[in-house]
Amino acid sequence: MATNVRPIHRLDKTTSGILLFGKHTLAQHSVSQQMTAGQTSKVYIALIEREFPYKKESFSSPLTGSRTLLLKEALVLMEKWGLPVMNA
Repeated sequence: MATNVRPIHRLDKTTSGILLFGKHTLAQHSVSQQMTAGQTSKVYIALIEREFPYKKESFSSPLTGSRTLLLKEALVLMEKWGLPVMNA
């Protein structure tokens, strides 16, 4: 199997623009098929500077929709946790 690195998929172009690459044709084809068939899932991990005040919080706003709605939801959580909030 020859190594032929090429992009397979662009993950969340509107949020991060991360590219997924494959080294081998068989792997590229397999991952591409799984993504097309909806057999993959995405997990978003947030890095924070302080101790996280709760075990689990979640956003209900879609990441690909209105950024304003997502930002508002994030600001509400920050206020809930007593973190400083700056409004532009």
